[in-house]
Amino acid sequence: GNLLQVPYNATWDSAIIGLALRNGPAFSTDTTYSSLPSYNYFDRYLDLLKKGYHVAPGIDHDNHYIVFGRTHPGRTVVITDSLNRESLLSAFKRRSFYASDDWNARVEFSINGFGMGSICSGPDNPEIKLYVSDADGESITWLRIWVGVPGSGLMASSIVSMQGPGSDSLQFINSIIPGQTFYYFAEITEADGDKIWTAPIWYTR
Repeated sequence: GNLLQVPYNATWDSAIIGLALRNGPAFSTDTTYSSLPSYNYFDRYLDLLKKGYHVAPGIDHDNHYIVFGRTHPGRTVVITDSLNRESLLSAFKRRSFYASDDWNARVEFSINGFGMGSICSGPDNPEIKLYVSDADGESITWLRIWVGVPGSGLMASSIVSMQGPGSDSLQFINSIIPGQTFYYFAEITEADGDKIWTAPIWYTR
C-alpha cells in the first residue's frame, strides 16, 4: 500500500519486522560467491525508521535457482541461543538480526545491556557498546553509529565514527534529556569493502 507515502500505522508496524538492505541477483547461476547483490535499499531502511517503524536489516538473495545462498556471501545473521524453528522465529519477532556482507563476522551491539532490536527504557543516558570480530581475521576499517528520532520524519545521522585498521570496538555515552527517545544502529566497514548493518535499539530515557 505504498508504505512510505502514507502516515505511520501502528498496526502495520506490529506486523513488519525488517527489510532486505541488499537483494539479488535473482537470475545468477554462480556458485562461487562472487555475484554481487543487484540492489541496495539502505535509503529505504532510513525512510522507514524516520517514519517510526521498528525494523531490522537483513540480506535477501532472491535467487530463482538451486544456487540460492551460494551466489554471494551476504547473510541475514540471527542472534539466538538455539538452532531450531521456535528460537529462530522468536529472534526474528524481536528484530534480533542484522545484515552482513561477510558470512562469519560477529557483531555485538548493545545499549545499557539491551541487545539489537530492543525497544527499551531506563533512567540513565544510553551507553552504547559495539564490538566486531571476524573468524578470518579480516580488518575493520570503519565503525559508525547512526542516531535518529522515531516518527520525526528526519533522517538519522552519524554521531560518532572510528576509522583505521584495528577499529574493532567502540564505546561511548550519548547525553539525552529524560523523556527523549532515540534509535541507534551501527554500520561497519571491513578492509575489503564488506559492510555490516546492525538492527537498531530504541531507547527512552
